[in-house]
Amino acid sequence: ERYLPGVFLKYNSNNGFVNDNGLLHQSVVQAFLHFSFVESRGNLLVADLQGVAREGEVLLTDPQVLTASASACDAATFGPGDVGLRGMHNCLASHRCGMACKLLGLKPISALLLKRMKMAAAAEAAIVPADADTAGAGAASAHSVSSARSATPAGWDRVQPLSQSASDEQQAGWERLSEYNLTDLAGSEVHSEISASSWVHLLDT
Repeated sequence: ERYLPGVFLKYNSNNGFVNDNGLLHQSVVQAFLHFSFVESRGNLLVADLQGVAREGEVLLTDPQVLTASASACDAATFGPGDVGLRGMHNCLASHRCGMACKLLGLKPISALLLKRMKMAAAAEAAIVPADADTAGAGAASAHSVSSARSATPAGWDRVQPLSQSASDEQQAGWERLSEYNLTDLAGSEVHSEISASSWVHLLDT
């Protein structure tokens, strides 16, 4: 990837964090997240938007695609950062439509839709893996499913491995968002410096 001169800005994450500090082109970038969900008929959402903003443009890099079809027990469609319905729900619950959304004709996300997505994500998390009995587990807990989703699938590796000093609490920062109710989450700045989408695919050689 070529060098991107300018100020690098983090607009949102793949699990509900939204930077609301009045960043340059904030309304347009957040509207892109909303637009991707509507245009795909709810099948996917482009999040973890970050990049370099200049006066007349913003160049986004290393986004994360979230898919509604990603299973909690199978390899995610777009890598480990694709946290599926849970991430889509958290992103949309935190989203607030601005002028760009209005100009694009995008309507605010309804409470009913968020409720349905939350229920679907919860049902997905309750799925018992097929090999649960061989692992000696009677049922899959939310913690075990979360661990399965965050494990490194074959063919993927971290761009920058976590340092030995990184605490378990910091590594679990993204998962803790689900512990907050939607009202708190919408205005929350709870996030981690370690992005779950900072992965790179290792091509076969």
